Amino acid sequence: SLGLGILFISKKSRFRQFSYYNLAIALWSCFYVGWQYAGSRESAIWLIELLMVGATLIPRFYFLSVAEIVDADASQFKWIKRINTFCVLIFIPLMFTRWMIHSVSVKLDFPYWPNAGKLFPLFLLYFFINVLLGYYLLYKKYRATKSNRYLFMFVTTLIAFTGGSTNYFLWLDIPIPPVGNILVGIYAVLVAVAITKLNLLD
Repeated sequence: SLGLGILFISKKSRFRQFSYYNLAIALWSCFYVGWQYAGSRESAIWLIELLMVGATLIPRFYFLSVAEIVDADASQFKWIKRINTFCVLIFIPLMFTRWMIHSVSVKLDFPYWPNAGKLFPLFLLYFFINVLLGYYLLYKKYRATKSNRYLFMFVTTLIAFTGGSTNYFLWLDIPIPPVGNILVGIYAVLVAVAITKLNLLD
């Protein structure tokens, strides 16, 4: 994902939001790995707060990247962009408070897994609304054009979000481990291959 973000920026691609989306995934991923190797409660909380900054940016840039890819009329989504910007400005500072990340505790085999704060469900609502809106735009464009480009983006991002979303069960004390994380990596590989070999995007 980091490579995709850098590639699209360095090539001055017109898909600017797609590069930001992948950089947000990379931000989340890097701090996620650090968190898994955290040696103390304090460092774990700090790394979780930072990875959740990436998680907050991902849905915003996902929706914008999809709108960019399907050539949607930007004027139709001004209100969504404004709401998303407001949510990002509110949620990122809150990630450093107990309102979002209340504490960490032992869950399954994880010594420092976060416990959701009282406002965390609002973050999940923001997250999944943006994902569903992106899927709607991709599906609508595919139905209109029958282009495999849009079907591919729909399927690969569905794989990524399905996998990444398995992280949130334990936040809410639902004993399901984050078994889908590997799917996020599979998404990045599939998209990279499609971009470089199949002329996906530009």
